[in-house]
Amino acid sequence: PLAAAREDATPPTDVTELLRLYFKSEEIEGYECDGCASKTTCDKGLEIAHAPNALTLYVDRMANMDLFGKLNRVVRFEEALDLAPYMSRHTGADETYDLFCVVVHLDVGGSTFFGHYVCHVRDASGSWWTLDDERAEPTTWDRVSEVNPYLLFYRRRSPHDRARPLPTVKKEAPPARPPPAPTTRPELDPPAAPAE
Repeated sequence: PLAAAREDATPPTDVTELLRLYFKSEEIEGYECDGCASKTTCDKGLEIAHAPNALTLYVDRMANMDLFGKLNRVVRFEEALDLAPYMSRHTGADETYDLFCVVVHLDVGGSTFFGHYVCHVRDASGSWWTLDDERAEPTTWDRVSEVNPYLLFYRRRSPHDRARPLPTVKKEAPPARPPPAPTTRPELDPPAAPAE
């Protein structure tokens, strides 16, 4: 296995804090209204309209798109994640997710270009396993919780019974095409109906 890269001097954070920052409302000054062209200040923010049954979180570790600028800031995570604070509507539904997989990128010299991926998965009985190429070895949550995640996979504790249909857009039928005009080359025109 490859040695982990240098540690980042940035203070540790956690997934909940990263989500809070991602969904944080942002004030935009000088926004021009499309309708009246007046300039104003507005707030821009993100919310989740419909919680998925499966959730994947990507921890961005790229530093200015530099191949040797991987950020190895410690990002802590828990086995459960509550998405309720980030929902656009609060219906009282259980928006708790359970972690079932963590992918880790082991790099060489802080590089995002080289390295090796290792996966930690939780099986149906709740036991954790480390998958490293052809090796599968039992591990513990205490060990998994100490890794620096690249991808986190969660499943909804109370899954939706069925997939929610996507909104449909009514499409109007295209206008009827007029019949083709006769060509100027008689040999290309369809044969005329026989005379009676």
